[in-house]
Amino acid sequence: MVQLPIQSLAALPPNHDIRHLVRQILFLAAESVDRHRTPLLMSQKIVQLLYKTPSQLGREVYVALLDQLCHSFEDVAKEAITWLLYAEDEVSNILSFDVDDFQQSVQRKFNVPVTVTLLQSGLVNISLQDQQLAKSLFTEPRPSLLNFASALIRECLSTDPPVASQSQFAYSVEVLGQLGQSGKANDE
Repeated sequence: MVQLPIQSLAALPPNHDIRHLVRQILFLAAESVDRHRTPLLMSQKIVQLLYKTPSQLGREVYVALLDQLCHSFEDVAKEAITWLLYAEDEVSNILSFDVDDFQQSVQRKFNVPVTVTLLQSGLVNISLQDQQLAKSLFTEPRPSLLNFASALIRECLSTDPPVASQSQFAYSVEVLGQLGQSGKANDE
């Protein structure tokens, strides 16, 4: 019988090597000599890899790692979540995140599969994502942002089960409607 590759973290058995490695990462961060800097550096690398991985399993593993680091280290939660929600792609103003690690910015933050995985996990709050997305759309409705917003909302509503309801993206939907009425929207 042909065995299909595992597509999600939830499908992994409890004793799988990947689950063991996820636990080890948290242990290494907690037991490091530089307990303040090491978890931050680990989170930076995890975020970098999160936006590079093409597989859903990879995204889920990186989000699980980041989630554990955020729950265990307050500084990591503050920096990582702030960056994920608020940093502009063109200029990263979060000092603890290395600019070189985040130079593939323009398309990276506008990564629908990564954002959906972050929202599904609860690591990024849907209401905060909606507010920030609406604010960005209102301030500077660039085509790449319009495409991202419409694709993100569409994906969140169409997954089974849905990641969010249309009312959870109320601000973004409202701004998109206003942009459409004013002729500033694109085909997406």
